[in-house]
Amino acid sequence: MRVNFPSEEHTPQLLPPSRASQGPQLPFQPGPPGPRHQRLTVLSPPLANHSFKKIEFQPPEAKKFFSTVRKEMALLATSLPDGIMVKTFEDRMDLFSALIKGPTRTPYEDGLYLFDIQLPNIYPAVPPHFCYLSQCSGRLNPNLYDNGKVCVSLLGTWIGKGTERWTSKSSLLQVLISIQGLILVNEPYYNEAGFDSDRGLQEGYENSRCYNEMALIRVVQSMTQLVRRPPEVFAQEVRQHFRAGGWRLVRRIESWLETHALLERAPALPNGVSKDSSSAEPPAGAELSDCGREEPEDGGPAPGEASQGSDSEGGAQGPAAASRDHTDQTSDAAPDTSVPPSVKPKKRRKSYRSFLPEKSGYPDIGFPLFPLSKGFIKSIRGVLMQFRAALVEAGMPESSGDQ
Repeated sequence: MRVNFPSEEHTPQLLPPSRASQGPQLPFQPGPPGPRHQRLTVLSPPLANHSFKKIEFQPPEAKKFFSTVRKEMALLATSLPDGIMVKTFEDRMDLFSALIKGPTRTPYEDGLYLFDIQLPNIYPAVPPHFCYLSQCSGRLNPNLYDNGKVCVSLLGTWIGKGTERWTSKSSLLQVLISIQGLILVNEPYYNEAGFDSDRGLQEGYENSRCYNEMALIRVVQSMTQLVRRPPEVFAQEVRQHFRAGGWRLVRRIESWLETHALLERAPALPNGVSKDSSSAEPPAGAELSDCGREEPEDGGPAPGEASQGSDSEGGAQGPAAASRDHTDQTSDAAPDTSVPPSVKPKKRRKSYRSFLPEKSGYPDIGFPLFPLSKGFIKSIRGVLMQFRAALVEAGMPESSGDQ
């Protein structure tokens, strides 16, 4: 679809006061619907359920604002990467809606994550407003709150410095790419403030693995909700996505369950290490997410939520911190008089896969998940059953051409 932007010399006209709440209007007509791969689309009417629709918007410098919007839309039309789609509205050019597809080899793969966006009156002097449209109770990522808050340094909702902070030269495209590449990652546990210090340690690995179990459960719950009630602005795209990939998500997780079951039935390892670490007492910090155990209806605090680590620089207190305290106490009980305990470094490993038993046979899926805990297996089977039912109810049977 071709968008005809106004020239620099053209001054956009605002709506009369009686319609001021609908925002300024840009003098162009949207073209016909674009091809399926279209990543930027302009819709005619603003949607009633947009998170920021009721915000009264009249920029003090309309010409400057619309010049900025024109540049933003040109950048989005030419530079949006695969997996991101954006829609805006003909008579509310301060409003956007974005859909981001979860990257491969992460817990978020084959999921869709939606955001409502609003450009403030003095944009780009200040960053845009983002609202994450949560589809489940509780957080599926430390930086995406179920109340809509998005923690990104460019938005000023996360600590950052230098180029990580918003300036008048920053763009909406940068924020979207940051969400896709820095939030929807393979080990979201370390996105929580203070937890990155555990990377490469045994307790960090176990906490990260447990967080991924919880994230997967909530991703499937969220996608079930999207299939049953797709948002109006992206209804067609949501249906197309799950018609093509909904059963792929089901089969991928089911294959992990089957692989785990096969390996657990295999003979014990030569070195005597049991592959079924999930049936033994979990390592320190594993209680962070109860390793996939179903949360109560209100969601309960996700890993690290008790300290709200995403809101501050302060050291987050949680099971990971408790694990460190326990380790310190253990070393104090039998001190090595030749080496001061305070300077003895902890051994770190470069890859999370190095924490798996040698020759365990667990597949490399891109993020720590194996060995699966019993609580996770029970919970994921339940939510997968609901997701399968939602796909069938939506007219997407397993033989619908999933690739």
